[in-house]
Amino acid sequence: MKRVIAIDHGNRMMKTVNLAFPSSYLDDKNAPALGGRVLVFNDSTFHLTNDGMSIQTDKTENDRYFILTLFAIGMELEKDAEAMQRIRANGRIDVELLVGLPLEHFKVQQKRFEAYFLEHGSMISFTSNGTPINITITGATAYPQAYAAAFTAHEKLNGSRVVNIVDIGGYTVDCIQLNIKEGYAPNMSLYTSQYSGVHKLFSKINDIVKSTGKNEIPLDSIEGILRNDASVIQESSTQRLETVRSTAQSFAMSMINKIGDKGYDLDEDKMIFMGGGSILLRDQIIKCNKVKKPIFIDNIHANAQGYQILHQMKAKRLANNA
Repeated sequence: MKRVIAIDHGNRMMKTVNLAFPSSYLDDKNAPALGGRVLVFNDSTFHLTNDGMSIQTDKTENDRYFILTLFAIGMELEKDAEAMQRIRANGRIDVELLVGLPLEHFKVQQKRFEAYFLEHGSMISFTSNGTPINITITGATAYPQAYAAAFTAHEKLNGSRVVNIVDIGGYTVDCIQLNIKEGYAPNMSLYTSQYSGVHKLFSKINDIVKSTGKNEIPLDSIEGILRNDASVIQESSTQRLETVRSTAQSFAMSMINKIGDKGYDLDEDKMIFMGGGSILLRDQIIKCNKVKKPIFIDNIHANAQGYQILHQMKAKRLANNA
């Protein structure tokens, strides 16, 4: 039995087809778990946190994303009764990884990123929240982010000549134009990536707050306000609400202007907004009134699901050609 697991390695959030968690952890075996997610690997103990870590444009430069991958694999396998039964019976299970990179980095980093997951030997042993897990990573295939996510929304794209994909993440905003009539062919001359994801917005908001002598706003409170969470809004002062909303509005306007300046037709072409940042900034993007045909995909799992779709399409092609 081989388990195929698709993982979207974000600088802010890790996403699989089924789950999402922060891309940050604490390496400290003495830290109290307090009900949180704990991974033990190579005599080290790692605790997932919400604190955030620095951006990595090259995710192979250290073990950070391998550790986060083990967290994801552990959580996915724990949800799979058949897989856990196979581990108990055979002592291990094969895992094939489907991963992704921004198109900007894809050509240069693809092979290195795929090899990164195979560097720890044929047997990898770890414990996930106390559950012993033994795996062999039999392969890793990388796909382009945003492009892969577009395949999850084919029903909204079919019938269009071209569409512009805007993937708003924690640290980057990736934009690409796809020619739907030519089999979703990407227009690489119009691809852009800008480091203006929502993490930059969060920093701007708290810079303003600190300049007034107030304490920083917790990130989950900022997200709650932008999501119009009634409980968070009820607990927030009028000043806090105004700071978050007005800063987010100017941030969204700046982001949309930059996209337009890169040559994307905001008036005529469909603009497909996806990623966790698009969920948070939906109201602000609409209020900008600069994007005439916005479509929002409120699915933070879209990239991982897209990797899985592309993997299945490839397997079908190979079977047909056999």
